[in-house]
Amino acid sequence: MTVLQMGAGRDKASPEDKLAMARDYVSKNAPYFSKILYALQFIAVPGLGTFNVTSGLVCGYDPVYVAKNTPEMIAGDIAHEILHVYHRHIDRMKECLDHDLANLAMDLPINVDLRDAMDRGKPVWHLHPTFVFPADFGLPDGLTGEAYYKLLEEKRKTASPEPGVGSGRCGSVAGTADPEALAGVEGRSEVELAAIMMQVAKAVKDHAAGPGRGSMPASILDAVDIGERRSKRDWRRHLGSIVRDCTGRIQAGGDDFSLRRPSKRSYVRGMLRPGLIENQPGVGFVLDTSGSMGQEQLIASVVEAVAILEALGIDEVWFAEADAGISMKFQMVGTSFFRKLRIAGRGGTDFRPAFAAAKKLNPPPDLLIYFTDGDGLAPAAPPRGMETVWCIVPSYCNRRPAAWGHTVLITDDPRAKLRAPMEYDEEYA
Repeated sequence: MTVLQMGAGRDKASPEDKLAMARDYVSKNAPYFSKILYALQFIAVPGLGTFNVTSGLVCGYDPVYVAKNTPEMIAGDIAHEILHVYHRHIDRMKECLDHDLANLAMDLPINVDLRDAMDRGKPVWHLHPTFVFPADFGLPDGLTGEAYYKLLEEKRKTASPEPGVGSGRCGSVAGTADPEALAGVEGRSEVELAAIMMQVAKAVKDHAAGPGRGSMPASILDAVDIGERRSKRDWRRHLGSIVRDCTGRIQAGGDDFSLRRPSKRSYVRGMLRPGLIENQPGVGFVLDTSGSMGQEQLIASVVEAVAILEALGIDEVWFAEADAGISMKFQMVGTSFFRKLRIAGRGGTDFRPAFAAAKKLNPPPDLLIYFTDGDGLAPAAPPRGMETVWCIVPSYCNRRPAAWGHTVLITDDPRAKLRAPMEYDEEYA
């Protein structure tokens, strides 16, 4: 007999017993999250009025809040907190100025996922009445937390003044709990957390391949794991020639002088003289994370990005994610960054913000490689001093984003063809 079958007295059980029942419910209905679930350290925080979870997997809870709710509702609350951890919301909200509004924005996609999770046509999760949804603010389903943040900010919406899970006041992102209450709890280390997330990623994949896929929250498959994936194409010759053509730099033989590699004649003349070195081009990657890009397309894009990086022998590149705006700002990254990349976007598509951001980089890339399905609005003219390669990932669109730039269709299917770019809208001139 499980703890959820303890009988009528369970509703009068202690907060600790109710937590145990709720954890049992989560374990049975979302077994792929068990590693996170059992790594959570539950700490009583009287007066919190809700739940709280930290990046170290310390989960604060108010005993009074737990006592007055059913184990099934507490299970939904715990699942909500687990999804905050899984989607790295605490890290993702750091760019947001209003942390309370960010908490509300990050709650919305989680709540939609929990509400829509069905098992044989019946809801999997019992959600507390405090849960809010995009429709409550006149917004559509299916956007990311970052997209909701921008829209809520424009509408001047605010989180509920009362604490409660799923209402923008659960404390997971905004830190609404008293920080002193959990100050003495060390939590999980970054090494432990990385190991846990790797195990969860595998469990998610295994569960998604089985009959229980329908009850999974839809967004958890948007976490891209390419650790075991490899590119099927050799981009060295193809992209190498494009880089040489675009930048005009010589990849072999060097085109600049440096004392890092002295000239061989230095030894004959007895005087240290600089020798020629290879000057690597500055390269930028942009990954289209819009809603029109499916999971397989996103994975294929990142796999090819790593293949290009390794084939060209470039240590670091500029990288950004973009949908209708910049969902992940440009940062200089190496190959290891792509091994555990999680997508931050999923809004609409507009290529122009990424190009505008790339121009402001120091130094700006000589070559910008944009991975997309082509479904979006590109600048009317190519960026000055920055060549562009559109890497089109096969989808229903298969469109050239612009009449300018180099276009490569990433597919082995000889029948696949590119469609013409959409006409430029003078409104955006």
